[in-house]
Amino acid sequence: MAIEGRVKVYGLEPWLNSLRGLEEHAKDLGPVQQDWDREFSDAVAAIFRREGPGWKPLRPATVASRERLGYPGAHPILRRSERLAESLTNPRHADAVARGGKRRWERGTKVPYSVYLHPDRPFLPFGGEFVDKAAGHVVKWLIRPFKLGG
Repeated sequence: MAIEGRVKVYGLEPWLNSLRGLEEHAKDLGPVQQDWDREFSDAVAAIFRREGPGWKPLRPATVASRERLGYPGAHPILRRSERLAESLTNPRHADAVARGGKRRWERGTKVPYSVYLHPDRPFLPFGGEFVDKAAGHVVKWLIRPFKLGG
């Protein structure tokens, strides 16, 4: 024995219209890129302030070399000239790489020695709180066409 029935739902037309426009809305990521960029800068700045997580201590020879050159010994790590930190937290810095388009976003640094430092002292925030905040911006941007809540 089969039971058949129909359900009619009223009030869906505004939602359907919003869904039809969502594809067009999602073609341009430009509006959300500024939010991503700000979150990235804030996350990198916090990593440099806390010296980690995951940063290994400087080796004794490095500490001695820094002191001979007139810099503080063991701390702050990766902050001798501030060039690296500034290039990652200030998109207007000469060494900053910060560009985006409708479908991509790039952020990084042209500081040549940065590639040698990354394995022992990661300074790019691709996890945890950064991802949560960046994802939150994307969700808010995506649902904007739906005008939820009035």
